[in-house]
Amino acid sequence: MKIFFTGSPRSLRIKEQSDNLNKIYKSLSAYGKHTSDLVINNDPDSFYEYSLEEIDQHYQNTLTNLKKAYVIVVEVSIHSLSMGYLINKGIELSKPTLCLYSKGNAPFFLSGIHDPNLVVSEYTYESIDDVISDAFDYFSGNQDKRFNLMLSPQMINFLNDYSKKNKMSKAQIIRKAINELMKVELNK
Repeated sequence: MKIFFTGSPRSLRIKEQSDNLNKIYKSLSAYGKHTSDLVINNDPDSFYEYSLEEIDQHYQNTLTNLKKAYVIVVEVSIHSLSMGYLINKGIELSKPTLCLYSKGNAPFFLSGIHDPNLVVSEYTYESIDDVISDAFDYFSGNQDKRFNLMLSPQMINFLNDYSKKNKMSKAQIIRKAINELMKVELNK
């Protein structure tokens, strides 16, 4: 499995945060291959002095690595617009996205996002392995499942017509109908 892991390079200037990043990186290695090690092997001073060309290349490489990944993990203890942007991209791409923050550094805005592909978790240095394990267990049980569905010709014709008329896929129509039934049943 390919894992995209990042955090603010400014975190590397703080020993405790740098230690956390390294432990997270190592813990994630047990689950798959990293698409980038920028947040681990970087000098924050030279990073923030990139030329416009280097910034453009960094942006392109980052998005490429993010798209290649199966899961996205972002350390968000240090506030960063870039981290927020990458988290949003992960959610847009429907990728399982884990946001980790050290004790006492809860991300205010992220805590308000409710998306099944987003997990926001507090950790301590000692609990990193367990927090990551729990998140990966959640992600593995939260993936869409495929199944075969037999429909009568009349139902297929209806689905085809409705799909064209409403510019929706047949799968979207079926999911929408099931969601509406679930709302009715669960509110009884």
